[in-house]
Amino acid sequence: MRVKGAGDSVRRNGFDRTSERLAFALRLATLGIALAASFGVVGCVGLAGTPPGAGTAGGTGGSGAAQKSQLSPSASDVTFGNVNVGASTSELLTLTVAGGKDVTVSNVTASGAGFVVSPHSNVVLAPNQSLTISISFEPKSAGTAAGQLLVTSDASNSSLQISLSGDGVTAQNQSHSVALNWQPSRSMVTGYFVFRGPSVNSLSELNTEPLPTTSYTDTTVANGQTYVYAVKSIDSTNVLSDFSNIVTVKIPSD
Repeated sequence: MRVKGAGDSVRRNGFDRTSERLAFALRLATLGIALAASFGVVGCVGLAGTPPGAGTAGGTGGSGAAQKSQLSPSASDVTFGNVNVGASTSELLTLTVAGGKDVTVSNVTASGAGFVVSPHSNVVLAPNQSLTISISFEPKSAGTAAGQLLVTSDASNSSLQISLSGDGVTAQNQSHSVALNWQPSRSMVTGYFVFRGPSVNSLSELNTEPLPTTSYTDTTVANGQTYVYAVKSIDSTNVLSDFSNIVTVKIPSD
C-alpha cells in the first residue's frame, strides 16, 4: 500500500481538491487587493480635497466675508480749515466699491458740533460704482471742532469711519485807513504836522514829531465815522504855518 504525501493530489468525483483550494485562495487574495486599493483611493481623495461644508463656518472658503467687496474712500479724513461762525462750507467724499460684489449702503451719519452730511440710505452700488457724499461744516461758535463720518453698509468694512475737523472763527470787521498826500511847501520847512477832527473847529495833532515827507496814513479811523483833515508845516525856528485846505473823509461802515 502506498501512503499519499502532503503534496499529492486527492481526486474525488473527478476533481482535484488541492487545485480548487489554491484557486479559491487566489481569488480571495485578488479581491482583498482590489478592496484595499479602493479604500486607499477613497482615503486619498478625502485627505487631499476639502470635505463637504469645510471652510464655510470658519470664513476661509465658500461665500464668506472674504468674498465681500470693500468701500474705498477718496480720503481718510476731511479738514475744513477756518470757517466764520454762522457761515457754512462743504467738502465732497467719494466711496467706490472695490471687489466683485454689490454693496448696499444702509446709512450715512455725521457726529460732532457743526458737521452735517447729506442723507443716504439703502443705496445699492455695483462693483466699481461710486457714491459721492457732501459734508458741511457750520460752526456755531469759535474754536476747533472734531467729528466723525460713519458709513454703514454690508461691505467687508461695514462700519467705515472718516475723521472730520474744522475751526470756527469770529468774523472781523474790515479795517479801513486814510492815505493823505499834499504838495510840498514853497518855503524852507523842516517837516509837517497832520491834524484830524470831527469838524474844522475840533482838529487835533496826529503826529508828535514833524514828518519829513509829504504823505501820511491814518490807521486809527473807526467804521462809519466822518473825519476832517488838515496839514501845517514847521520851519527851523519852530514856527507853524496856517492850516492847509480842509479834506473831509467818510469811513465806510463795514
